[in-house]
Amino acid sequence: MEMAQKHILIVEDELETLHILEHILKSESYKVSTAISCNIAFDIILKLERKREPIDLLITDIQMPDFSGEELLECINLIGTKFPIIVITGYGNEELQLELKYKGCKKYIEKPFSKEVLLNNVQSLIKEKYTSNVNR
Repeated sequence: MEMAQKHILIVEDELETLHILEHILKSESYKVSTAISCNIAFDIILKLERKREPIDLLITDIQMPDFSGEELLECINLIGTKFPIIVITGYGNEELQLELKYKGCKKYIEKPFSKEVLLNNVQSLIKEKYTSNVNR
């Protein structure tokens, strides 16, 4: 039995990075939605939740023009939505990593990173999500 296509939301304001991530994930047969701001991303999350089509994974940058990826995590927690989150950033430090982990971030990837690092993290989190859901 084939599993349904996994849906990933990418939040990144640098268009070149956004398109590269989208291309990599689509080439691995993921369904991909994109947002150039956290505001847009949160609207997408809310709409999909209402339609009972939640995303399977969120990939977000931290430094964003409207509100930060960290604030996006806080908003997601407020509505009680649960899905794995990968944070990508070029401006990280240990304190930020701990804060993000506390707010639900499962993986933290420093820019620049390779296609392999991205895919390994995505695959492990999706596998973990569905393995833990089956075992409940």
